[in-house]
Amino acid sequence: MSPFEEGINHPRGDLAGTGTESESKQECATRCLRDNECKAMTFVHHPDGVGGICWLKGTINSATPHPDMVSAVKMYP
Repeated sequence: MSPFEEGINHPRGDLAGTGTESESKQECATRCLRDNECKAMTFVHHPDGVGGICWLKGTINSATPHPDMVSAVKMYP
C-alpha cells in the first residue's frame, strides 16, 4: 500500500459488501491487500476514537480532504 494519506477521502468506487467495522487503518489496508478487486481503501474514524468503518475501493477517484478519514492506494510491482 502507499503511505497512509491522513485527512483524505477517495469518494465513490466502493466495492460491494464493504463499509464494515474495522479496528484500525492498518487492518483496513490489510483487507485491501488481500482483495484482488481492491485498488484503494478509506478508513473512517468513529467519533469516539475507537475503530471505524473500512471502505474498499474498486476505483481510485480524486482525493478530497476530510478530517476523519484516512486513505491509501494499493501499489503494484
